[in-house]
Amino acid sequence: MPRDNLLNSACLELFEFVKRENVKAIIFHVVENYRDKLKDITYVNTFQSLILKYDQIQSGYPAEGDQSFATSFTTQEADTPNRGVINGGQRWQGLKDTDAEEEAYFNGSDGDDEDDGSLPTA
Repeated sequence: MPRDNLLNSACLELFEFVKRENVKAIIFHVVENYRDKLKDITYVNTFQSLILKYDQIQSGYPAEGDQSFATSFTTQEADTPNRGVINGGQRWQGLKDTDAEEEAYFNGSDGDDEDDGSLPTA
């Protein structure tokens, strides 16, 4: 349904992922079984793009960015460029390597963990 709620957003995100990563098994299933219903959903272009991608695959014309017909996640992970790119930047951009002083701080004892044998006071 064209409502702006969390479930709708999650479903749209799933179908965007399927389209972007070219998960052919899911594209085939969804378009072959629900093509008429997908055509009726026009408030986003995700489903029209899925139908177009399906038609391109069926006609033998490679879909945009398609390099192989592999659908497993392990194969796609190795073949997919820009997997670490989020919102136009690198995934861990801005994070720096920890220095020795910071490592010592996190690896050292803070005094609260030590048990001196006394009972806790209330």
